[in-house]
Amino acid sequence: MRIALSQLITGPGPGRNLPLVEEWTRRAADAGARVVVFPEASMACFGTPLSPLAEPLDGPWADGVRRIARHALGAGPELPVADLDIDEVAAVRRRTSVLANRRPEVWR
Repeated sequence: MRIALSQLITGPGPGRNLPLVEEWTRRAADAGARVVVFPEASMACFGTPLSPLAEPLDGPWADGVRRIARHALGAGPELPVADLDIDEVAAVRRRTSVLANRRPEVWR
């Protein structure tokens, strides 16, 4: 299985970053990749206040990622957490179903 790792430069707006994920997913798939993995700052660049961008796994960002995914794809949104501003989540998806979620320890 060919796995592609994508490193891209994103901006603060998820709506402008999703087309980058789409472009690099297509390029990787065209090169034979069955899995494409994107960095944690794919939704919004580092330094962006993430609380306003937090959304559930069925929010616009994840829905967009699912639409893009013709092959297995790793990406995840920033999720709201009750007593913290945000929590990073890695969601591994195959087509449109969630196979695994991992909630790493959140550093305060």
